[in-house]
Amino acid sequence: ACVGLILALAAFQKTVIPIRSVRNQHMYAVHHPEYTLSAEIYASEGKPERAVAEIERLQLKAKANASFADLVAATHTYEGNYRAAWAQQLLEEGKREDARRQTDLAGAAYAHHPRLSYPYGTLGLLYLALNEPATAKAHFQRFLELEPAGPRADAVRRALSKL
Repeated sequence: ACVGLILALAAFQKTVIPIRSVRNQHMYAVHHPEYTLSAEIYASEGKPERAVAEIERLQLKAKANASFADLVAATHTYEGNYRAAWAQQLLEEGKREDARRQTDLAGAAYAHHPRLSYPYGTLGLLYLALNEPATAKAHFQRFLELEPAGPRADAVRRALSKL
């Protein structure tokens, strides 16, 4: 009877428990390469709004499970990059208010990573194009605090000197 009970428990552990575990993993699985690759393709086709939508979908899925906190953090950088590209496209189309909105949203996304330097340079250029020199200057100065040397720093200094 004891041997039979042990065998039954072993069979239960090997069959039922792993199935439940696999089901839970599948239920929470977030296949981020598909989202990021789709976003990259949309961006390369000049459709940054679709790229942003893919990243937002990924954010929603990743936020559903606390174990994907690192992925959620990474999506903010993607979002900022694609919103910045969208803002640039809108500026080229003469849609300044829409560009300002996307620039502000890019800034909000980038704010999740205050130690990254390049977003400040990107935002500085966008605000400069939006004719907001004070805001551009603040972003350029922050960029230089984080990255005081190098070719990008020299370009930012040149942009600052024109202000």
